[in-house]
Amino acid sequence: MPHTPKYHAFRQVDPMPKTKILILSITSFADLKNGGGLWSANLLETMAQVPDTEFVIVSAGHESARTSNDAFVNSLGLKHAFIPFKPSFTGGEATVRARITNLTISAINIVLEKYFFPWEREARRQSHVDAAFMQVVAGEQPDIIVINYLFSALFAPTMFSLAIPRCLITLNNETAFHKSLKLHGGPAGVQPARRIARWVYRHFNWIPNRRIEHYENAISSNCAGIVALTQSDLPRNMIGKAALAVLPPIFKPSTARWSYHANRHIFFVGNIGYYPNRLAIEWICSKFVPELSALDDRFRLIIIGAEESQVPSHWRSMRIQFMGYSTKAEVIHQMTTANLFIAPIANDFGAKIKLAECVSFGMPFLATRTAMSGLGFMKSVPEIHLNDPSTAARLTLRYINEPSALIELSNSNTAQLNTAREEQTASWRTFYEDVLARSENRPTSQKPNYYDREDNQSTSG
Repeated sequence: MPHTPKYHAFRQVDPMPKTKILILSITSFADLKNGGGLWSANLLETMAQVPDTEFVIVSAGHESARTSNDAFVNSLGLKHAFIPFKPSFTGGEATVRARITNLTISAINIVLEKYFFPWEREARRQSHVDAAFMQVVAGEQPDIIVINYLFSALFAPTMFSLAIPRCLITLNNETAFHKSLKLHGGPAGVQPARRIARWVYRHFNWIPNRRIEHYENAISSNCAGIVALTQSDLPRNMIGKAALAVLPPIFKPSTARWSYHANRHIFFVGNIGYYPNRLAIEWICSKFVPELSALDDRFRLIIIGAEESQVPSHWRSMRIQFMGYSTKAEVIHQMTTANLFIAPIANDFGAKIKLAECVSFGMPFLATRTAMSGLGFMKSVPEIHLNDPSTAARLTLRYINEPSALIELSNSNTAQLNTAREEQTASWRTFYEDVLARSENRPTSQKPNYYDREDNQSTSG
């Protein structure tokens, strides 16, 4: 009698549970007019692609951001909880008493800004966010908490008393940046009131700028992982103490694409109120344009982010068009029709979101090495040097005179973008695995000393 094999019913093995990650953010995901909003949107789009991971997004902000944040996060198939801010106090109707009240509030704000750093007073006013956030944590029981943007941590200090490992995504080396404000900070403009405000800022804001150093160190030292957008933004004191990664913004290819137009337009976008942009606009107007005009004046340089009234008369030229703050639609128009973007950025704080946008649109660009600090995967971008505007002008002419060179540069940038996006999704997963591995034997966390010290102070203001 032949042997009949016996078949045994095997118990079905449950799949390994996904890693649950909770992300806290105070930036709007739909505000695509500033770098923080663009980065946050890009972050969530990338997170949605990370395998074996479940994400819960907690955003806090003004009620007006609820609908747009909900719509964006839901479009990615991610879970979202919104914590609304309490409305700010105003003097009310336009009465004499209301005007006096508002002037008093403005005067108090000016004084308090000489001690408190950005977002600190707002976090004190919105103290309810902490309890609401902890309710979400208790309900979701995440494996990791991610703090998107250093100052988001101000709104949920209680999380530092939990044993759950935390990761910080820092958009800037805030300590180094705020120290640089001593020389370059304050409002732009040539009007006497602006000049006075700029002098006051640079001479009296040293206290909050120094306090940021203590705060940044306190948050970093209480995180199991830190992600920076550039190598220079990683905290050196955390090497070997936390999982560290450089994961710059790599935007997905835009549906609106750059194409060559025979207009000989050169483009720059950047709010002049942010001093690195102000220095870039100054270089463009006072160094670069004169050199370019001497070689060939058949060009137009378009600047979005500054009005002509905001710059000195010697920065102005018939070849320069200041378009003010314009609209997002106009920025997209310029990034898809101008021949070339130029990025004469002198500082290496954070990634230059404007260049990440250029890559997304396929727009050719020239940049300084420091401007490329957040785009290490780009290997073929022509480099300019701020101390040599003459060579920068000749390089610019070479490209706007050769459409084939512009198209080749555009295609090269797009190819490098697609490769980098695939690699970065895997890098995020590896980073989270590293955080969990490092956290297994870590002791229960304690609240940073920064919060212990602040909790003993008055919370007025």
